[in-house]
Amino acid sequence: MGQCSHAQSRENADARRYRDTLADLRAALEVPANIPKENLTAAGRGAEIAYWTGVASRGLGQHDRARQFWEKGAMPAGPSPRDLGPRGRVA
Repeated sequence: MGQCSHAQSRENADARRYRDTLADLRAALEVPANIPKENLTAAGRGAEIAYWTGVASRGLGQHDRARQFWEKGAMPAGPSPRDLGPRGRVA
């Protein structure tokens, strides 16, 4: 799971590049093909990734989606790449 993608997402959010933020967050949640995916989560960063996904969604005018991610971040499992949609697009 990409540490750089996660850090870049915060920079993009600060610069109001919300679509790039979502793409970076999706990349941060991706598991490389050579790592077993069973029982693997976002390495304890699920809540933070959900928060920034909510920020980006709100920035794109997707207020209900933002709220959903903030609520998802409060759950133990956090978001999955599927939640973000393909290439970080807001579904």
